[in-house]
Amino acid sequence: MSASGSNRDYARRALDVLADEAPAHYAILVIELRRLSGRYRVGSETFAILARDGAVVVDDVAPAQAVLDVAIEAPDIVRLLDGTVMIEVLLRDERLRIVADSDALLRLANVVATVLDGALHLRALQDLFDEYRAWVAAPKGIGPVV
Repeated sequence: MSASGSNRDYARRALDVLADEAPAHYAILVIELRRLSGRYRVGSETFAILARDGAVVVDDVAPAQAVLDVAIEAPDIVRLLDGTVMIEVLLRDERLRIVADSDALLRLANVVATVLDGALHLRALQDLFDEYRAWVAAPKGIGPVV
């Protein structure tokens, strides 16, 4: 896989791995994301993740009717993936901000659990997370050597 240049690209690649190597996991995401159109802010990037026409789409433009709004910094995503911080701590410290109703929060929890379960079983997703970790740690504008 080639190196990515944005959080949006890494999200798209992770979803591609799930679609190709864990279709049952991907199907869960499609079902949940049909009713969970979301706006994601990772650092200075804003993008959308939603289900459309039976597929999960990562889009440059968040829908106006987004039912979920998430804001987090990339190093905090890495800490979550590495298990060195709990979501509750990031919420308490206002390093993770989520705006949603209770139904959307439950759907988001299922989406996160599905992706993490895939990460436990898919070497390609683990490799992508390793690449993302290196990309986040690299000085701005340089990126990892792959």
